[in-house]
Amino acid sequence: MGTSPLTIGLLTSIGCTLDAFFVPIVQRWRTHHQLVVKPASGTLPEQMDGTEIIEGLTRQPSEKAFAAIPNLRKWVKRNDLDVVITNTATASGLARLSNLPVPVIYFCHGLHWNGHGPKTWLPQIAEWWLASRTAAVICINSDDEEWFAKHSRNTPQLRLVSGVGLDASRFRRTPRPYNDVLRLVWIGEFIERKNPLGVLGVARHLVELGVDFALEMLGEGPLRKEAAARLAAEGLAERVRLPGRVDPVQHLEAADVVIHTARWEGLPRVLLEAVAVGRPVVAYDVKGVRDVPGAILVREGDAAALAVAARDAAIDGSIAFPDPATLHYEPVADAIAEFAAGIARGRLAGPETRLVGMARAARRLAQGPLEPVARRSPFALQSRVP
Repeated sequence: MGTSPLTIGLLTSIGCTLDAFFVPIVQRWRTHHQLVVKPASGTLPEQMDGTEIIEGLTRQPSEKAFAAIPNLRKWVKRNDLDVVITNTATASGLARLSNLPVPVIYFCHGLHWNGHGPKTWLPQIAEWWLASRTAAVICINSDDEEWFAKHSRNTPQLRLVSGVGLDASRFRRTPRPYNDVLRLVWIGEFIERKNPLGVLGVARHLVELGVDFALEMLGEGPLRKEAAARLAAEGLAERVRLPGRVDPVQHLEAADVVIHTARWEGLPRVLLEAVAVGRPVVAYDVKGVRDVPGAILVREGDAAALAVAARDAAIDGSIAFPDPATLHYEPVADAIAEFAAGIARGRLAGPETRLVGMARAARRLAQGPLEPVARRSPFALQSRVP
């Protein structure tokens, strides 16, 4: 990577994003690639050591956030950065507006729109304008990859087909359980985009189908209290539990099926964790989710179809899953390090680079052969077929 170690600035809007996605990746960069990494954020993380706070940087965009621009420039100069990798929308927008003296790589965890129509025009125009200030792009789903290929053709692009990856030693393949009821798990933040209230419709349809089920919804967020109140009002509280934010491993291992109701995603790591463990995933056919290997998809918003898919997936022994090792974070970290070094050293430029980057990612992160997990749960033998 050159005669001197590459110094990477890793920027997010809030510290918990660093903790959630980048701690093992940064450790890999530092130990395996001998990179110097300088993380920064608008709030202090709990796990990412050495993080600097950028005054004015916030999670949501606002006029006040522009105060962060001079502080970003000072951060780059103070740490003598070679390249900045920025993640999350507000931080990424501000970094590209700041005219930083080093290349800015936009690690896009998901462009903030789904589909087409007037509601998507403004964010698309903003991203199109920012593209000229973007040295390179890292994306994690096919829809975003296609958008950048169409609207930012000369920008080098790296597609990570396994997202940020996961710790394959934690999410190990286990036999599917033998449950006497259908055990479902939903995992996510209780916010509008994740659509947690949509789970209630799925639960109602399972009751109508005569399926004996138990559902756990893991996570926190502003809609959690409303979800609990509506579950109680509809008589579903005994079937649907809300344990809060807990370690998902045991809950995934105990589940027959993982359900997902998000309106759009980048590439949901929780679903990659599910398929690593060997649990079927049923979800709506939306951006990001459709790139999850082996996911069973139904039309967006069709809660009845999602309920049927969940019931049927639990007894389908033909569902195939990728080798968990292909989802591990180390190849992801290596691909990003190589890509960032190429951008910082001026070795990657132009539209051909996008194809090179994608090809390297594909070689390193190929899903590999899918493996069926044939264990069947007996619960659905008692359910009524509509």
